Amino acid sequence: DSVDFWPCPEDHWPNERQTQCEPTTLEFLSYEEPLGIVLSCSTSLLFLITLSVFCIFRMYKDTPIVKANNRELSHLLLIALTLCFLPSFTFIGRPMRAACMLQQNTFGIFFALSISTVLARSEEH
Repeated sequence: DSVDFWPCPEDHWPNERQTQCEPTTLEFLSYEEPLGIVLSCSTSLLFLITLSVFCIFRMYKDTPIVKANNRELSHLLLIALTLCFLPSFTFIGRPMRAACMLQQNTFGIFFALSISTVLARSEEH
């Protein structure tokens, strides 16, 4: 009455009765799908808007308004927000090992930097 057990290969799943292994189907968000196109376009647009605001801040860095907004923290916040948009592209397209390893780590680091900057700004006032 022993039960034989063997693990399925990495690209297979056990069937419902768990008697044999069946190949898995790979599902992912593609750049050709409407949702992938909308997400990549909106991410690109928001990235460019944030980058342009950063450039405007850099151009007028010596004006009283920019100086009053704590120039260094404002620059750091705008850079962090700009970088927060980039990891979104790793979620679209065929999954690859390097992209999967970077997805959550890069967003987490950039988001933590953004939140820290906001908290530092709010402590000053």
